[in-house]
Amino acid sequence: MEVQRVDTIRSLKFDGKNFLAYKEGLKAALRARKCWKIMIRRENKREKDGTSAIKQKRKEYRNKVLLLNDILTNTLDDGTRVRLAHLKRPQAKWAALVDDFEKKSFAVGMFKRRELLNVEFDPENELIRDYIHRVEAIRQELTLMHEEVSDREVITALLTGLGDTYESMV
Repeated sequence: MEVQRVDTIRSLKFDGKNFLAYKEGLKAALRARKCWKIMIRRENKREKDGTSAIKQKRKEYRNKVLLLNDILTNTLDDGTRVRLAHLKRPQAKWAALVDDFEKKSFAVGMFKRRELLNVEFDPENELIRDYIHRVEAIRQELTLMHEEVSDREVITALLTGLGDTYESMV
């Protein structure tokens, strides 16, 4: 039986929203291609020393940088791509994205946490199962943002959001 490799890059697209989800997807795709450390500048181009081993390493590094540039450029929406076009190296483009969007992610994280604390069940328009899924979806979004959400917080949000309808349960 032949194993087919799934091209995760095709489905990865950053449209200016949910940067942390994009970052996690990109990180996974680049780790699979052994390029992530180059992107975050933990791996640098080797200095020339005349040996064939170093020549080979330098060539591999250049090829990975080309691959990084291709992946990063082609997973960005047109507006973001144009905004970063003046930056030549993929590492510089990535640093600019992180600077721009991780700051916004902090504010989004605070908004999502507030949303979790204020979530309310709407018995007229949703089933209890859908309400639980909605609360769990908020938790997952916060988890993607590296925000710790305890089971206690989720249970508190679920129970307080039930309101008067299920007061006897609460």
